[in-house]
Amino acid sequence: EVAWDLNLQIPKGYKFIVITASFTAHSAVIRNLKKCNVHIMNDHVIDDIKRHFIYDYTQSLENKAPVVINITLYNFARGLSNAQRMLSFTHHTSPILWVVRDPISKLKSSLNNSWAKPNLVYNFDENSNLSALDNRLYFHIDINKDLKERIKISLGINTLAYAPLFEYSQKLGFSHISFLDFKELDENKLFNTFCKLAEKFDFNTPQSKNDFSDITYVQLFSGILPLHYKIKNIEFLISAYKCEGIEISKLLGLKKDFFEREFNIYTKEENITIIKQEKTLFKGQIQDFILILKNVIDYTNENLKTTEEKIIDLASKDQELRLLLKETLNKEAKFVKQTRPDIIASWKYYNE
Repeated sequence: EVAWDLNLQIPKGYKFIVITASFTAHSAVIRNLKKCNVHIMNDHVIDDIKRHFIYDYTQSLENKAPVVINITLYNFARGLSNAQRMLSFTHHTSPILWVVRDPISKLKSSLNNSWAKPNLVYNFDENSNLSALDNRLYFHIDINKDLKERIKISLGINTLAYAPLFEYSQKLGFSHISFLDFKELDENKLFNTFCKLAEKFDFNTPQSKNDFSDITYVQLFSGILPLHYKIKNIEFLISAYKCEGIEISKLLGLKKDFFEREFNIYTKEENITIIKQEKTLFKGQIQDFILILKNVIDYTNENLKTTEEKIIDLASKDQELRLLLKETLNKEAKFVKQTRPDIIASWKYYNE
């Protein structure tokens, strides 16, 4: 706390700085670094840079394990100033790992940012009124506003604010910056990506590919899963996470491949005998319930959430929005293009 009050630099006991942002896989990056036994401040400690500073300062002093400084640019009013202040506390010869993403996709994620409403029902049975599965999401940017207005709001709250942070880093003298594109954090690439990062930035190499296959957060099922579904007093847990119990999808031959993401259905081992005895009943009721979940998710995706294509289509018809996006996107791309034009070339929606 004294060091904070005196605006002292963080001791040079850390390996590197990772810079990421809301809607640019910041949670995935931080949580998977921790799987490599790296000491790094938790994600979503949003508005308390003092806690970030104290954690980084004390960890760098102790230096018992690799320490990495987390600077996340959150999309809220003080996000940029907080990120700049944390950067100023570091040594300006430090290497930076900067995670970037197609800005149109980042904008889409900002517009779709939602979470479960309070007091939702997560326990159902075969007699429940399933209309309780409808209208379960609260959107960070008011869903009742038209898309153009929502885009303007998103652009005003640091959703795309890497350019001024990069300019600030250059004023401080940072020159050892490596860019990592969002697509390299795809589940199928995640393990190999962190093996390469471990070699480049000198932290522990991942040991098990299985440790890098878990879905840490599944936006698709926000406000819906996990939930409990009871049939004839036998309870099933439907979850996008690995849970205790016996997974019964294969046993019952359930069809789930029309979902974008995998989820599992668990029950206690003691229930398996009766489930096998009445397999047709359980399969029919659970499959019907799954189809209702699909309809709820499809409605949300088609009527409430936006896509990159919808943003591009609107811009093609609206000159004011088109010029606003052009100015913003060019700033977001310019500093990456200087050293990694290949990343820019791979950004499908930006280039479109």
